[in-house]
Amino acid sequence: MSYYSEHSDEYIDNTINIDMREFYPMILKHIPVGGSILDVGFGSGRDSIYFKKHGYTVYAIDPCEEFVEHLKKYDLKHVFQKSVLEIDYVDKFDAVWASASLLHLNKDEMKEALIKLRNAVKTNGIIFVSFKYGTFEGLDELGRYVKYLNDETLLDILSGTNLYFKDKRLVDDKTRKDLKWIDIVLKKEV
Repeated sequence: MSYYSEHSDEYIDNTINIDMREFYPMILKHIPVGGSILDVGFGSGRDSIYFKKHGYTVYAIDPCEEFVEHLKKYDLKHVFQKSVLEIDYVDKFDAVWASASLLHLNKDEMKEALIKLRNAVKTNGIIFVSFKYGTFEGLDELGRYVKYLNDETLLDILSGTNLYFKDKRLVDDKTRKDLKWIDIVLKKEV
């Protein structure tokens, strides 16, 4: 977390204008207009701002105080400084958006986070998660802990969570051609 606190302005500047419109339909097609979305680890707030602008009720959480203060400037009513591991929502949201945020958790924490997210969505709720694709685990070039996932490690982490695949795809990174992401839509088992 210290990386994001120390580099919050730079991170916001580098990510707030990344065009993510091709990714939003992965969850929006599954929920009603005006539905509720929990944005986990929102960073610059780019996605929360988009969802609010398009009529969704947005709850946004991030453990970084600087990100929280930044997003509050955009008149979102439900912005909280907390980690995904601290949430205790039950059957509250139509969807969860966790874009590139859970990758900073180790395997056990990821599983715990997915169970908390499963509890947070309503019956038939949708959870979008994205991870860097591969097998690397450790400190990245910026000194942040990251855990990449591939199909095998993803299945292992999902085991016992009562979540199943609705959609999955590999996509190229928007700025680094040597990097791929795995985007996953999970559905809560009834």
